[in-house]
Order: sequence, then C-alpha cells, then structure tokens
Amino acid sequence: MSRWLLRVFSLPERGEARIGLNVRAACRARGMSLETLAGLTGRSSRNERPSDILDNIETFLDQADGWRTEAQPLLAEYRRDAARMLPEGTAALAAAAGTEIEACGLAAAGRWAEASRAAQDAARQLGVGMEATRGYRALWLYLAGTWADQAGDDKGDPGLRGAARALVRKAEEAAKRTAPRPGPRQQGTRSGG
Repeated sequence: MSRWLLRVFSLPERGEARIGLNVRAACRARGMSLETLAGLTGRSSRNERPSDILDNIETFLDQADGWRTEAQPLLAEYRRDAARMLPEGTAALAAAAGTEIEACGLAAAGRWAEASRAAQDAARQLGVGMEATRGYRALWLYLAGTWADQAGDDKGDPGLRGAARALVRKAEEAAKRTAPRPGPRQQGTRSGG
C-alpha cells in the first residue's frame, strides 16, 4: 500500500467518517479530481467497510499515472453525459417551496390564520405530486390545522377551531396510502380477445 495511504489510515480509531475526509484530502494532494474520487469510493461507500474503500483506492493507485490522464477525463465525461432523472413529485415540491416559506414566516410572526391559509395553499400545490408527495402534503395539512386551531383559540372563534379539526382529519386521510386503481387486465378484461 502507498505510504500516503498508510499515513492516512494508520489509526484504526479514526472511524469511517474520518476515513472519508482523509481520503478526500489525500486524493486532492495527489491531484485527483472529485470525479475520480467518486469512481474510487462509489456513491454507496457509506455502506461499505473502510477496508473495502481502501482496497478500491489501492487498486486505483496500482494503475499509475496513465489512469489519471486517460480514465479520469473519461469518467468526467460520463458524469457530464449521464441522464439526470428527477424523482416523481420534484416539480410539486419546487412549486410549493415559496408558499411553505411564507407559511412558516407567518406562523413565526404569530399570524396564525394567514399561516394556515398559506399552509393550505402549499398542500394544494403538493397535491399535484400525487402519491410521491402524499405524506408531505399531509404534514402541511396538519400544520394548516394546528395553525387554524391556534388562530381560533386566540380569537375565541369556534368556527376556526372547527375548520382546524376538519383540516387535521383531511391530513389523516391524506397520510393513508391509497391502493392503486386496477387496470383493465386487473378487472378481468382482456385486450384483443
């Protein structure tokens, strides 16, 4: 094993988090890019044993400078060309972010009724994300309910408190996972036959 690796990893009590920091610093000192480091350790390195990460790095180092001049640019190109697939619900989460911030600001200022309305708006925006944002939408409905309850309590308004209970029930319903609707084959019909 290279001397710099022996220095970096010679103390077993450093732990996995420390190993990651030391590997990153050592690789930078040798002129390795972050793409190369990611290729060495892999995105799943959090689940690997430190000895496995060390084995990957040792294999890399055995390939000498040719690896850095030939493979490293190729890895960087692969990374740039890789298709980025955003998870379902991303657009709904992005659309609701501003309203969520507004709602939290209103709640922090003690403007409970307005905060509740903004939280309901956020929940509506999150509803566009369907199943992908269901649980998060339920959270915002719950916040809307608790903030409406606080507004009703502050104002002595039983109507607001009733609306708050309805919002909490809506949050509970939204939190329940819905069964997928059966398609034509699941309903017993066959196409073409």
